[in-house]
Parts: sequence; structure tokens; C-alpha cells
Amino acid sequence: MSFRYDAKIRAARAILNISRSDLAESCGISATIIQRIEGGYGSVSSANNNLLEDFFKRNGIIFHENSIEFSSEKENIQKDKHLKKLTNEEIYNSLKINQDFTSCFSNWDEYTKNNIFSVIRSFNKLGLDIWYVDMGGEIRIGFKDENEEKGKPFSFIKFKKEGFTIDFNRRVSKYSEYIKRFPISFGNGTLVDKCFVDNLEKLSSNGVELPPVIQSSSEGRLPTDYPPL
Repeated sequence: MSFRYDAKIRAARAILNISRSDLAESCGISATIIQRIEGGYGSVSSANNNLLEDFFKRNGIIFHENSIEFSSEKENIQKDKHLKKLTNEEIYNSLKINQDFTSCFSNWDEYTKNNIFSVIRSFNKLGLDIWYVDMGGEIRIGFKDENEEKGKPFSFIKFKKEGFTIDFNRRVSKYSEYIKRFPISFGNGTLVDKCFVDNLEKLSSNGVELPPVIQSSSEGRLPTDYPPL
């Protein structure tokens, strides 16, 4: 039996539990175009075809002529990666590529240093990508491909001489329900303390639901996995 292209897209999206708008955002395609494709209302351009199939392939779904194939290989690789607990030294070596970080870090006490190591370790355990932006050493956490200029941040870390702050991306309305799962009594310049760190560690150990486009695409990349700014 022939498996039409519109059915393949719907099935692949259901497997990843990703919304049409998130798929459109990930592929740089209008959600209206994806809606037309899924409704079988028009032919698929080769450009859109390639963008969609490349996205699904990165997430373990292969399109065949009359079927799709789902592989859990990527999921298994990510689980293996998360089982490897990052050491403080590995985290420091990845963060020290930024001078703003090293300048602040040199002023911190052991309590604050251990807090930043724990926070980075927890987000990495969730499989999230962690990268610098050229804004005074600001770190962003979410999804960012190595070859793309911009990523999709879910949270932010800013370094100060007296410590560091963390906040979540409230500008994306569809992130709001996911943000509520995290300890969010911070932001607005409040320095991270051990209470926040402990709560974040519990979440990362138990697993927590993240926005689909971030959860399906992030690879646990660290700042040293990206080209220099």
C-alpha cells in the first residue's frame, strides 16, 4: 500500500510529538505550507522536501518511498552521553574559552564555583546545548546546531564578579508551561544559590519535559563544540 507524503509527515510529527509550528520553526518553513502538505493540498517543492526530511533524519526518522522508518539510535546515543557525568575540570575547560567568564570565575569562592559546575552538569544531563553569545560572556541553553548562527535558547546564564544569574526565556509564549517545571524564583539579577542548584539537580536526575523542538534536536553540546565567536 502506498504511504502518501502527507501521511508520512503527519506520522513523523506524531512520533516526535512535535507541533506543526515547532516543525515549521525548526525547518525555516511557513506553518501554512506544512499545513497544506499535511492536508494533501499541493505538491511538495524539492527545497521544502529536503528541509523536512533532513530534520526528521536528524531525529531518527528515515523516509522511504512508501514508508517511514524510526530508529532509536539517536536516543540511545544521547542516553549514553548523559550517563557520562561531566567532571568539574571538563566543564571549566569548556567555559574558560571566554574571558568574561574567567575574569569573574577568578573572583568566586568555592561555593559559587561548585554552583556553576552543578548547573552546567544538570543542563548537560538533560541533553541541552550550551553556548556563548558575544554579549559579555552570556551563556544560552537550549538547542543550537554547530553550523547555524543562532540557536533556540530556553534559558540564560550571566556572569558577575559576585556570582552568576540564571533566567528562562519568557519571550517565547509556548515555553511558559515548560518553564513552570523548573525552579524559577530567580532572574532579574538574583544570584543563584545552593537551593536553586539542588532543585535543578533533582529535575535533571528525574528527567523533565522540555519544549519539543529543543528536546528533539539538542545534543548536549558544550561551548567548545562550536566555532569561536
